[in-house]
Amino acid sequence: MSYKYSRLDVRNREWFTTDNSRQSLIRIVLREGSIRSLKPCAVEFRYPLTAVSGKNGSGKSTMLAMAACAFHNLKSSLPGFPGRKHDYYTFSDFFVQSIDELTPEGVTIAYSIRHDKWKEATHLPGGIGLGRQVRQKKKGGKWTEYNRRVHREVMFFGINRVVPHSERSGAVGHRATFRVIERGGWEDEVRAAVGKILGVSYDDFQLKRALKHRLPVVRRRMGTYSGFNMGAGENALFDLLSYLYACPGSPLVLIDELELGLHEQAQKRLIEHLKQLCFDRKMQIICTTHSPTILDALPPEGRLYVESNENQTVVIPAISALFAAGKLSGVNGLELDIFVEDDVAAALVTAALPVSARKRVTIRPIGSAGAVVRQMAARYKEGRTSNVLAILDGDQSKRLAAHAKVFANALEAVTDVDTAKEWFESSLFFLPGDTWPERWMVEQLLTDVGLSTICSEFGTDIHTTREELESSLRAEKHGELFCLADSFALDENSCRDACARLVARVYGAELSATMAGVFAHLGHSTVEPAARLGAGT
Repeated sequence: MSYKYSRLDVRNREWFTTDNSRQSLIRIVLREGSIRSLKPCAVEFRYPLTAVSGKNGSGKSTMLAMAACAFHNLKSSLPGFPGRKHDYYTFSDFFVQSIDELTPEGVTIAYSIRHDKWKEATHLPGGIGLGRQVRQKKKGGKWTEYNRRVHREVMFFGINRVVPHSERSGAVGHRATFRVIERGGWEDEVRAAVGKILGVSYDDFQLKRALKHRLPVVRRRMGTYSGFNMGAGENALFDLLSYLYACPGSPLVLIDELELGLHEQAQKRLIEHLKQLCFDRKMQIICTTHSPTILDALPPEGRLYVESNENQTVVIPAISALFAAGKLSGVNGLELDIFVEDDVAAALVTAALPVSARKRVTIRPIGSAGAVVRQMAARYKEGRTSNVLAILDGDQSKRLAAHAKVFANALEAVTDVDTAKEWFESSLFFLPGDTWPERWMVEQLLTDVGLSTICSEFGTDIHTTREELESSLRAEKHGELFCLADSFALDENSCRDACARLVARVYGAELSATMAGVFAHLGHSTVEPAARLGAGT
């Protein structure tokens, strides 16, 4: 089902695509070479909060590392930030090899950054706009000068942030020496934010430090406790948000496996909070995740899926949570159920969809228009409304009111019938034409273009083929393809699939309105209700 944009989503998208004063990272292109599992590929960021999903070893964390190395910083507002040897990151902070491993060589990475202090050029009037910098490591050489990079504060949060303090030997060894850090004025904001995300109430929050170790301490009605006795998710939230609120300006924030230690409701609340931070502070956040909940809470522009094999890396934008779940589990067709009347409609819809979409849907022949409508009512009563739509035959398009009445009657105990009917009508589409699909397909094949196509496919002459097609139209309703299959000495299924494939190839435009409805539910495009019928075209 299409994502519902909030006002905050729209405002975030607007500033991120127009504001040149925040050094926003818009695109990373691995032009040459490979880094770990990543092969040459391009990744584009279209929203200030982006989640990158993919199987283990696909290159998600490597992408975060590449992003961290996009910027320089001489005077960090967070000196001594964990994991940084300097006030900025270098490739050696992330890419470490044992004596058995080869160092990455022959690598070229291009970064596109929205900036207002470029050297003025023809394509950058006034030095403002989307410019590009390149980092390169030739064979036997070193990475090109870091100090030439655009300056921006960068923070990378690895998975070690969820390791309990009680399992950190350094923290345990200094447990008696932790001292309160001078308050920075942001502690109450962090306390309120973590409380809202986790659904608990904190009376106080403060940070303590012992050398390089930090320890959160909170007070609730149940008493006072520190990071030594916090849950992993609670500890990680205080750590993450303390750094975000303490850092002024508009940093680039990179978070590996954002969902670690958090239940689903907390994940949703965290995403909403990070969206607000992105807008208020004009910061950019890129995270990796295996959580469909995280993906589902973001607009399509904020979702990416990475697949890598021995030969290539593919980055899929605007992936849905259900599709990601299916990919991660190795099961296809989890994203969208499409209910149709019969196998002929299923064949036509299958032929009209590109392979990439077919992998994401399950087409289910139900038996009749009425059965489809009642099945939609059953899904509504079960509360499973986000990943289903119905496509009825073209001759049913004039009976929308009747179908809506059948749907309403099948709801039984549902009280808000108007809302239910609104959902039903927005999830109902029709095949093109004003007749049943068998007849419509034969009629398309009788055109000059259709005749030429089917003759080429079946190896028949135009005169004989026209006669057989016209004869099939005299068959009883829904018997057209059976008659045609007999004439061409084919089994009915083969004839059906071949005709569907030919019609979809030649008359794809007539099917485009219906397919646009499918794509809208997959989250890639939208289609207005008035334009969602193929009927009458």
